[in-house]
Amino acid sequence: MKLSFDGIKHIDSTYKHLSAMTQGKQKEYTKILIDNQFWPFGMTRGYQYDYTLGPSGVNSMTKTVRLVEIYDLVHQDLHKLGCELKILTNFNGREITLTGIHPLRSISLNMKYESLDNQFKQNTTFTWAPDSWMGYELLTRNLTIGSKTEEQIEVKINYPFRVITFNSGYSWEGQSRQLRTELDLNSTHRGGRKLIGIINWDTDENKNSGLVVRKVYGIIKHPSLAQDIRGGGELRLNGGEWFEGKFSLDYSGDPKRRVTLVVKTIPTFEKPYYWNLTGDMRLQHSVTNLDLTAFHSNRHLPHELSIITLIDFKNSGKLSQKSKITFELFKQLKKLHLMMSNPDEEFKIDVQTNDGHPLYHLSAETNITGYDPSPKAEFFLDTRQPYFRMKAVHGPDGSDGMYSEGGVIDSRNLKFNIAESYDNFRFSDVNFFLRLNHSKLVTSKLIWRPELLDELRASYVKRMENLRQIWNHQTDKLLFTLSTDSSQVFNQIWENARTTIEPFVQEIREDCDFGKDSEAFSQYLDDALERNDFYMQDVTGLAQVFADQLSVRFSNVFINIREYRREIMGDTSTTELFEKSLLWVLEQAKQQYRTVVKLWQQYKPNTETITSHFSLPLPDISITLSHLFHQCLEIGIHLVEVGLDGLSSIGNTIGTLIRDNLAQHKPVIYKFLHQFETTLYQLLVYVSDFIYDTRDEVMKSPYFQKLTQLAEDVDQLYKDLLENDFSSNRIKYNTILFNFLQKKTNIEQYKIQFGNVVSKLEYIWTKFLDLETIVEFRASINDFNDSMRWLANYTHFGYLIEQLLITLYEKGPELMSQTVLEANAKYQQAKTKFIFDADKGVVEWEQKLPMPWMAFNTPPVLPELPEYTYIMKFKDFFDSSGSSVIDTFYHQSKPSQINWYPPFDGHAMIGGSEYFFTFDGLFYNLTGGCVYLLAGDLVEGNFTVSIEYKLPTSNIPNYNIIVTSSHNTLIIDLEAKTLRDPKRPQNVGLPIQMHYLQGYRDGGNLVVESPKSDFSIVCNTVYRLCQLRVSGWYSRKIGGLLGTMDHERTTDLIHSNGKVASDINDMAKSWDVSDDNTDTSTACASTINSQISSSRTLHDTKNIHNYKITSTCIKHFTNRLSSLQPCYNVVPVDPYMEMCLNGRESSDDHAICLAAAAYIKMCQMSGIRVSMPSSCVKCDLNGEIMIDHDVKVMDSIESSHRSADIVFIVEAKDCNKQLFKKRRIETLVTTMEMEFKKVKLTKIRYAVVTFGGDGVFNQPRSIRIKGELFTEFEGLGDYLNHVHTGNNGGRDIFGAVAHALKLDFQPGASKTLILLPCTSCQPEDMSMDFSTMYYLMLEQGASLHILMHKDIPFNDKKLGKRFFGIDNDVAFTKLDGEKARSLRGNVNLRRQVKVSKHILGYCAPLALQTNGTVFNGKKLQNKREQIVSIFSRLFSRRIVMAAESPPCQQCYCSSSDEEYVGRISCIRCDFQRPPQYNPEADLVNEKEDNEDMTRVNGTVPQVVTFDQGEIDDENESEENQNVEDPIEDDYEEYTEGGGIGR
Repeated sequence: MKLSFDGIKHIDSTYKHLSAMTQGKQKEYTKILIDNQFWPFGMTRGYQYDYTLGPSGVNSMTKTVRLVEIYDLVHQDLHKLGCELKILTNFNGREITLTGIHPLRSISLNMKYESLDNQFKQNTTFTWAPDSWMGYELLTRNLTIGSKTEEQIEVKINYPFRVITFNSGYSWEGQSRQLRTELDLNSTHRGGRKLIGIINWDTDENKNSGLVVRKVYGIIKHPSLAQDIRGGGELRLNGGEWFEGKFSLDYSGDPKRRVTLVVKTIPTFEKPYYWNLTGDMRLQHSVTNLDLTAFHSNRHLPHELSIITLIDFKNSGKLSQKSKITFELFKQLKKLHLMMSNPDEEFKIDVQTNDGHPLYHLSAETNITGYDPSPKAEFFLDTRQPYFRMKAVHGPDGSDGMYSEGGVIDSRNLKFNIAESYDNFRFSDVNFFLRLNHSKLVTSKLIWRPELLDELRASYVKRMENLRQIWNHQTDKLLFTLSTDSSQVFNQIWENARTTIEPFVQEIREDCDFGKDSEAFSQYLDDALERNDFYMQDVTGLAQVFADQLSVRFSNVFINIREYRREIMGDTSTTELFEKSLLWVLEQAKQQYRTVVKLWQQYKPNTETITSHFSLPLPDISITLSHLFHQCLEIGIHLVEVGLDGLSSIGNTIGTLIRDNLAQHKPVIYKFLHQFETTLYQLLVYVSDFIYDTRDEVMKSPYFQKLTQLAEDVDQLYKDLLENDFSSNRIKYNTILFNFLQKKTNIEQYKIQFGNVVSKLEYIWTKFLDLETIVEFRASINDFNDSMRWLANYTHFGYLIEQLLITLYEKGPELMSQTVLEANAKYQQAKTKFIFDADKGVVEWEQKLPMPWMAFNTPPVLPELPEYTYIMKFKDFFDSSGSSVIDTFYHQSKPSQINWYPPFDGHAMIGGSEYFFTFDGLFYNLTGGCVYLLAGDLVEGNFTVSIEYKLPTSNIPNYNIIVTSSHNTLIIDLEAKTLRDPKRPQNVGLPIQMHYLQGYRDGGNLVVESPKSDFSIVCNTVYRLCQLRVSGWYSRKIGGLLGTMDHERTTDLIHSNGKVASDINDMAKSWDVSDDNTDTSTACASTINSQISSSRTLHDTKNIHNYKITSTCIKHFTNRLSSLQPCYNVVPVDPYMEMCLNGRESSDDHAICLAAAAYIKMCQMSGIRVSMPSSCVKCDLNGEIMIDHDVKVMDSIESSHRSADIVFIVEAKDCNKQLFKKRRIETLVTTMEMEFKKVKLTKIRYAVVTFGGDGVFNQPRSIRIKGELFTEFEGLGDYLNHVHTGNNGGRDIFGAVAHALKLDFQPGASKTLILLPCTSCQPEDMSMDFSTMYYLMLEQGASLHILMHKDIPFNDKKLGKRFFGIDNDVAFTKLDGEKARSLRGNVNLRRQVKVSKHILGYCAPLALQTNGTVFNGKKLQNKREQIVSIFSRLFSRRIVMAAESPPCQQCYCSSSDEEYVGRISCIRCDFQRPPQYNPEADLVNEKEDNEDMTRVNGTVPQVVTFDQGEIDDENESEENQNVEDPIEDDYEEYTEGGGIGR
């Protein structure tokens, strides 16, 4: 290719490429020539490959050559650079040669390696001249033979001046190890003068005595040494009880010049809190008279802690120097001692305390050399007042210092003072008092010196600085002394050894002198630079030019940037600072650049040779060792501080243990109080009996008869005043008084005395009245009186006036009168005086109070506030209305949620067998003997509810409720307390699931509901109280004895033909649905007895014959203190009062409680929660009757019947189908019964709770067979077989556990829950949070055990087959289930097992934290009966271990909100709310597609070894099984104490 312009040739290039391939060879050659006006040059590239047929018959490349050259076309021989790469390959290794070619010089790098049997060779050589090279050789050998392991390595570094040889190897056979190293720094000058080092390590172990002896010896050999340097020693260990070490260093062969070190420690552990650790160390060198002895003791007793360190140092020319560090704490003596001493100074602190309650005393004394007398401090506290005194003194005579006292002087005075004393002069720093001068004046004053804060700050800083200086002085002096002495000791030892090893040191220094080698290499680089080898000078010059141009251009850019910055930002201080900073950075960069260029241009050999680094003089070694020793001592001091912190932690732990022990003795205190209460009660009973015995004698006395008559008269007067109003009482008693006065005063006798005067006056008065004007006036007055009387009667004005007069009479004096204190409070104003002057240091406060305050230990008399007094007077002026704002709210607003939006559900109720409450609130009585329709859908026929009366077995009539929806029918049998299917006469289990109906029992209630027809009926089996709820969409569509639900009471007594019935009998007969094949109608008609409720008032109660019933009913339904009172103004009490009053004599209590239960049920429907009266709440505790809120403590140790209740919680899904047979529950329960008998637990009951299924089995339900909740183990199969599974239910496991905890457990029995889940406890599926469920389980003392429905996966399949389950502390394997083995588990394996969160969720932490377990329930489905038996035995043992009843339980009787009966609940006596627990701590988050529930450190468990005894036991166990199983072969890897990490 040619390029020319205007006839001038600018570029002429030529490209040439040749290639050839022959047998076993391949060549290529490329040549490029570019001729131009500037620099004509050419480039040549070529390569060659050689192939050889290998042993496997495949061609392999044996030789590779690549060449690249660049040259000048004009001066081809002078300007030429080339590079050649040659690779030779054979079957044992490879050789690589890289060569750089220049007309004046060529360099090459040759690398070769070869691998032979048990050895490896590698050579590398770099050559830059025929007489200049550098290279190394590496050779490794493996000489292992049999049990002896031996390897060697040899390295040679060679260049023209010397050859450095390094040879090392180690051997290992049994307990003996040897390491040998040879070093020759200049083998060319002095061949054979090698430095040899040998280290031997031997171990001798005596298994019988436990003694282990480890010997270590080292030897240094060199031809210049007259005697080999030998060092070493031995270390003896005895099973962790003690160890002893002896070490020596011999550099001359003379025993007197030998350095010896002896170390010995003896730990003693007698009891958990009794231990003693002592240690001795001795360093000796006879020639220099060196003798260093150190002793350390660390002793811990229950009441004593002692840490002592002694150091005794002797050296030539010096006396013995002893140092001591002591820390002692004596708990019984209440004393603390801390001391640090050396030969010149001593620092000591002593603290003594006395905590004899209520007086506390603390004293401290410090003894420091140079301070006489020593500073002292004392603190005294009396908690009875309380009052304290404190002083801290120092100075020559011990009088200077600080004094403080303060506290409560009396109940009206407090004070606090701080004073200082200096040179026998005391002045006050702080003075404070608080005083009640009289009952309504509080004064307080605080005075302080203004400069006090600055003085305290300066004094604190000064004293702390002095203390720090003293401590640092002591420690520095000790460290300096030890460092100086140590340096002196090492110098003396070195001077003594120098005469022997000086030739050796001198020769090593000479061999380590690499100065000449470095100078020769520097000279070669200078020559290469001068010759311009590889164009080094040209490259340097080009770099210099480039750098200069870059510097100039960068400077111009910076100038432009600076001008631009001034235009934008202006000349400010900030911009100038920025400019100066940038200039400084640039200047530093320039200097660094110039330094690098100068070093490159003016390269000179470094005067400091390499040998100088190896000629470290002895003084430097001593200084280095002294610094190292100083750092070791500082680490020791830090360890002492850490020990002090540990002691503080131990003290806190001891205090916590003491508080826990005191808390454990609370039951004893409660028991003593209970005994005292019993004794007092018996005394009162004795006194009352004595008074009752003497009552007859007192009643026969005449004086008592007169008092009785007077009391009856007064009582009669009191009854008249209460029964009649004020007007009636006024008229009645005024008439009696007028008649009495008229009888006592006769007017006729006065007429006889005055004679005719009276007759004339009467005649005149008669004539006056007969006047026409007077007659008209009298007529007008009479008409006005009649009008006013009519008006007064119409407006009840007379009654109001009477009430006003009564109120003014009763309350008037209180409103008008006032006491002296009230007058004083009325005219006295509260005042406040407050002065604050920080400059003078004064705060003064004076407050006049508006109410009395007698003392600080009593609260102020707030009721005597004037405002409060006026408010109370105004409040007392009005009589109580008997209602409240809350009552009005309930009466007007109907707070129940069912009344917030339509359609409104309808509620009707049947109480007993005769009381009916319709949907619209009508109440009536009906007693019959037929089958009546209570309610039915008369439009669409979705449902019917009927009542069937039965022949009474007692004086209480019996009845059943028949519920029908479509073709499904269920009968509520209240006598048998169960549900029956008429198509299946035998009793069926509960719950019952039909197409249109479902029934179950919830506690004491029988429930039948129809989700499709939207109605339900709930019957209380105790009071036979049934409530019917129907949807609001059935309004005006239903009919029956319970009305039409049209919100009109007048239509509730409607006939079946749609007309309103004349009476209840006709209405009841019309709804008779009995069979017509007999004279049922006649028989039924003869038994009907009914009436509509009349509003019976309290005045009618006097007609009731039974006074007990009357008083009880009044107490419950009219008393303002009744538990039913909040509902009085919402639900009328009259119908329920009638139910209460009409109770039969033989069942009075039942009738009263039935009325109360019916009233509570109606209040709940209105949205008001009220509680059952206490008289209706009774509990049976092992034959002992308890009433509401009674508490009894049960001791399981003293109990004669130890019992346990076990509840199976089954998730009704397909994984639990055919549970009893498929999951081998029968085998498990049988084994469980056997294990319970071994621990003498014979009263065992079982129950089943199911959830998560379809229909009625979705919510938690308890299984009942023949009405029984609990059963013996023989009947457990029927309970489990009654569980119907499905896959459309919920996953609320926590809800099922909470439901199980509500079952009626035996008082004092242990509660064990066994969960058989198919899903996991994820928070979004739970109705309760984990914390609530966790505390509920702990409070009930229940334990949860989980049987998983699938295998627990492991990374190691062998371990997975052996692994059975875990609890909070250990893991269980197959070996724990053996008959001859005790239940111990594996702690190490448990630490490495983590539960996956997506497998069980929060169920696993709940089980583990409640003394429960998580077991692999899949083992029960194993085809081998022996595996099932072992698993059942292991699981049963763990169940029995957790089923032990608490030593003490508190059982209390309380009312159930839904059942209205008493229920026994027992909790632990020592139950305390535990700290917050995070369930995430025991879980592992993994992906959902990962089925691993557990993991063992994320890797496959390692096989561990164990002693022969464990192997024999396991082999014996395998032989007893007599079953061959290929997966059992390596079971030896996991034994009871083995597994992972043993």
